[in-house]
Amino acid sequence: MICFAIGRDAVIITCYIFRLYCPWLMTYHPERFQIHSPSEIACMLRSMQDKAERLRMRFADSAETVITCVLGVDLKNGCVFLDCAASPAQNRLALQSRGISFEAVINRVRIAFRANRLRQASFNGRPALVMELPESIVRYQRRESVRHALDHALIRIPAGSEREITANVRDISVGGMTLIDEAGAISYGVNALYQGCELRLPETRPVMVNIRFRNMMMVPGKRGGPVSRIGCQFADLDDAEAVKIRRFVADVERQRRMRTDSEEG
Repeated sequence: MICFAIGRDAVIITCYIFRLYCPWLMTYHPERFQIHSPSEIACMLRSMQDKAERLRMRFADSAETVITCVLGVDLKNGCVFLDCAASPAQNRLALQSRGISFEAVINRVRIAFRANRLRQASFNGRPALVMELPESIVRYQRRESVRHALDHALIRIPAGSEREITANVRDISVGGMTLIDEAGAISYGVNALYQGCELRLPETRPVMVNIRFRNMMMVPGKRGGPVSRIGCQFADLDDAEAVKIRRFVADVERQRRMRTDSEEG
């Protein structure tokens, strides 16, 4: 690919060529996020327990699907209690299988995790199945269903030589965000990784994040001229920072629902 200009004009020409000949490169594909923190995993499973969410079990050596639910989570001992299957035959299949996959939907977000095996147990005096706390849970979610618009949110990106660039954060999700670069100061490169960025969200202490650029396009700015809109993905967040972002997004979603309920009422 040849660019016939430098700086901002080169970015515009490059993005135009990408959109013209490679439109799929400018598309934000469904994202997949993996959670490893035991406390977060336990919190998510307890949420399923509280809401009595249906959980689908699939077995490595069978095409059968069994519906169950989470009865309880014991983080201290690292185990999860599940309801027994509907029939004795299904329970035998669950106990004999080596390699079980689970899927559920929580707040329109699909999650998945795995277990090596299940054991027979009891929970509060009733028959149950028990498994080890999953090592990880994968969240599959589409961008449009989880992004939340923001006002007065900024990110400071290190740019070398003790210099940093400030950009506005247009929207955010647990997996990424959209930046607006009005000054054209960000040097965009697909998959470029920026580490040690300071994310400043409303009514929240600064969060240190690493971001990876996923896509960029020029859009009209508030003043009429073109600005860069950059889609970013969080990269290698530590557990503490990831929890802060998830809590913030959950608060934004809760406030949005309260406003919607108030307007409908």
